[in-house]
Amino acid sequence: VYRTHNVQNPALQRSAMSWIKPIWKRCQILTDPKEFQLKKTIFRSLSIILFVFLTVSNGFAQDSTKWKLPDGAVSRLDKGKVNDIVFSPDGMQFAVSTNVGIWIYDAQTGKEIELIKESGRRFKKIAFSPDGKTLACSYGNSGRGAMQLCDIATGKFYTTLTAPIGISSLFFSEDGSKLLCAGQYGEVSMWDINIKTKPVLISNIRLDFKTWSPLWPLALSPDGRLLALSTPDWQTKDYSIKIYDGQTAELLHTLDEHKMAVNLLTFSPDSKTLLGSDGHATIRTWNSETGELKSTMYWTDTTLTWKLDYSPKGRFIASTHRDSVRLWHRTIGNEKHGEDAIGNYQRIMELDEHCNYVDKMAFSSDEKTLLTVSIDGTIIAWDTITGRQRFECTGYLLGIEDIALSETGDTLTAINRSYNHIGGFQKRRWHTKTGELLFSETYKELGGLTMRISPDGKTLIAENYPGNCQLCDISTDTPQLISQFDIEGYPKGKLNLKLAFSSDGTMLAAGGEDFTVRVWDFDENSRSLNHKFSAKEHTESVWSLEFSPDGKKLASGGYDKLLRIWDVAEGKTLLTLSGHTWRVNSIAFSPDSKILASGSTELFLWDLESGAQIRKIRELRREIIGDLEFSPDGKLLLIAANDGLRMYNLDEDQLFTLSKDFTNFLKLSTENNTLISWSWLGNIIVWDWDKIQKKPYNK
Repeated sequence: VYRTHNVQNPALQRSAMSWIKPIWKRCQILTDPKEFQLKKTIFRSLSIILFVFLTVSNGFAQDSTKWKLPDGAVSRLDKGKVNDIVFSPDGMQFAVSTNVGIWIYDAQTGKEIELIKESGRRFKKIAFSPDGKTLACSYGNSGRGAMQLCDIATGKFYTTLTAPIGISSLFFSEDGSKLLCAGQYGEVSMWDINIKTKPVLISNIRLDFKTWSPLWPLALSPDGRLLALSTPDWQTKDYSIKIYDGQTAELLHTLDEHKMAVNLLTFSPDSKTLLGSDGHATIRTWNSETGELKSTMYWTDTTLTWKLDYSPKGRFIASTHRDSVRLWHRTIGNEKHGEDAIGNYQRIMELDEHCNYVDKMAFSSDEKTLLTVSIDGTIIAWDTITGRQRFECTGYLLGIEDIALSETGDTLTAINRSYNHIGGFQKRRWHTKTGELLFSETYKELGGLTMRISPDGKTLIAENYPGNCQLCDISTDTPQLISQFDIEGYPKGKLNLKLAFSSDGTMLAAGGEDFTVRVWDFDENSRSLNHKFSAKEHTESVWSLEFSPDGKKLASGGYDKLLRIWDVAEGKTLLTLSGHTWRVNSIAFSPDSKILASGSTELFLWDLESGAQIRKIRELRREIIGDLEFSPDGKLLLIAANDGLRMYNLDEDQLFTLSKDFTNFLKLSTENNTLISWSWLGNIIVWDWDKIQKKPYNK
């Protein structure tokens, strides 16, 4: 049963073997024919039962929307933002790191096998050991970085290493005895990896930089000997690439042929060639050992290259440009020039099934498959010989702006923006109970920088570009532009416009970098806006806006660390509240509109009748509160922050943890008994509200 039934969940595989092996071993050693026949019959019966169990269990196991969910959660509607993607050495699996965890896939079918997750971890660069048994996983967002080693067979992490922050190169040595990585400030670390002992740091260098930009391209050669880095100086127009000794930090070569800032660097598999791309749509190759320029390629259509990668054996180069991927094949003979050749690599095909730009890639070890990751939320597997698509993996979201629940609560619609020059937005719809994706489409003509959905889910307000907004009808699968207007007096060069609808959808508020709060009446029938009032009383950018449930008040929080409470009818300030030590990032009114919660790196409760501070709930230090939501009875406060999702009981003055995953936003619908949490980086989770509010949690 174990051998013939395709159980793709490792835990079930191990469970099946623990059942079958002892029984089969006992049957084999029996000598009495009658006893053997009896045992054989029992074994067959158990096998049938086990087969049914595995079939049913495997069905559940393959519902990846429910994998590794926190207690009280119903389903996960997406898999997070892709940070890295790598093939296993044998090419049978591939791993995708996200803020949710590390997804393991079957490389032949594109089906999920397992989710490896460590609570609170947002994994970034990952690398398989040569034997495929270990996965190195980096994480860390500030201060020092960190890395963990994971046993693939068990999905357990067993070692934590201090590592450079912002790791851009991570890999094992060819024999698997060493682990190497390079990160910000030109730091290179090497560990001796031995299964029998704890990893030992055997080499660590750091280039002498007082400041550092994460946008500077950096690459470590596969043999660990060379470190390539470009630190552009726009004043002196120095866009040179420097090659350092990866063990001593000695400067070996300065490559100064680029006339624009370099955005990509990568070494060939044999470490002998360095490939670089710049903002002038130019790709150059150098002999990395001598520093000699080997070839130059210019795009005639100023095509910017987003990603460059060699295949493991150097047979191919893949480059990405907007929403397409170009594949280049190594030829024998003299190096050629022109936009169809990168040195002696000739362009052989263009792969253009993605709807948005591709920023990550991975080749299989046999070079027959190329995986491409797009910010449209898809991973596509390509046949490098035919250019045909083998399979597609979906559900990797980025830049979620807002969501809307249907009246029945059965479906959820999410809007996310593209984060690139194409613009527009993506609209997706799921069944909240099953996690099934019902609809997905990308629209390039509508949408913008900031977007909000009206409470009824029918209208989208979007800042198309600074100071210009669009009203769009999104009630159907094909959104329609209703109107487009300029916010009077809003500076054209300013970003970060904040938008908020009132709970009944009859008003819209906006605030931003001009320190001004604006309010409009919104007619849902005609979908038109009528200006109500504007007031400039904040001394810095307006960062958060929230209407009271009764619609009589509006709260605005700013970078000036102040809260202002407005009388919506009169357009006048009722209260000015101070106490925060950082910008006011989030606001929530209690259901009776008498209490206000405000969050930044601290969390306060305010009495709106007197303006007095009721309570300071928590000092979060560096953890930023992204959103707040009161329960209908006003006794519970949900807190979404960088370090997870928590619930505060106002009556008992107790704080409980629901999840340690990065969370930015919340939406509670008690009519549907549903709570939705999500972040900019995806990870939309549907919660059972009834279960959450009744179950006790750890502090």
